[in-house]
Amino acid sequence: MKKFILSTLIAAASTAGVIAQDASENANWRVSVGPSYRTFEGVELKAFELAPGTNTFLNGSVTDVGAGNYTYTVEDSVRQVDNASLDRIEYQNARLDASDENLQDAPGATLRFSRPLIRHNDLVLDLELSLVTAFLNDDLSAGASTTTTQFDISPNTWPSQGGPGGGPDPDVTTQTYSVYNRSQITSPISEVTARVNYRFNMDVYTLGAGLNARQNVGPVQLTFGGGPTLSIIPYDAERSATAAWASDDTTFFTRRDDADRDVAAHAGMYARAGVQWPVTERLAFGAGARYDWIPRDMNTDFTSFDLSGLSAVLNATFTF
Repeated sequence: MKKFILSTLIAAASTAGVIAQDASENANWRVSVGPSYRTFEGVELKAFELAPGTNTFLNGSVTDVGAGNYTYTVEDSVRQVDNASLDRIEYQNARLDASDENLQDAPGATLRFSRPLIRHNDLVLDLELSLVTAFLNDDLSAGASTTTTQFDISPNTWPSQGGPGGGPDPDVTTQTYSVYNRSQITSPISEVTARVNYRFNMDVYTLGAGLNARQNVGPVQLTFGGGPTLSIIPYDAERSATAAWASDDTTFFTRRDDADRDVAAHAGMYARAGVQWPVTERLAFGAGARYDWIPRDMNTDFTSFDLSGLSAVLNATFTF
């Protein structure tokens, strides 16, 4: 009987020791850190009309002043009021149509903490917490298309110089009439140069929580992971639009600057895969790829960013 009890105690102690050893192994924390390089799907530049005044005209404006009256203001009446017919006025417009553009790739860093949950032979399933960053600094430039819009102000006429039959009076730049007839001439205006420049500074901090599977294959270890994310994005976006046109050896110039600064938050998902080369029991080096999917675009006042993208990652993993 004593031998049976002693044998039972020895077996129990051995089993407890194995369980304790396995629990200790499962409790090891792994920390991975290293540089990353991320691509973004792109940015949409929203449509934009460059004008300092009413009704998006570069070199003048038409303003509804009520009671069926409109005030016509021109930059240069000799040029913008047709010399052959004082009942017509022409304005020049510049418009940037919506377009999709590529963004520069962004350097960053990755930090992951993982702890084993399940271990079966050479397969380990970890709980994984991660922080991935990307720092974007990019400049874009786009040319704006230019057109002419014509107004028929008859039966009124613009004041003429030197009486009937003369050209438009150069000293008159504003008139109010009770007509508003508009037609657009679609041919581009070669003498107008319009350009829109953008500058983006954006920091992306992506927090993730997921599962990571590790499998030993010969001398290396393959890893696969994924889970939900939350991205915090402080951004600074600027737009500078300029236009210039010439008349009688005089260059008219207009410029408009806009800025949008804010912090956005977007939920998403990530999936990653990699390979690690163990150096010692506590140190390994690895390389991998990660895709972050953010379903909702980040909108600023004048752009729309698709923040989904693929990252290349190098890392060193330390086991504690």
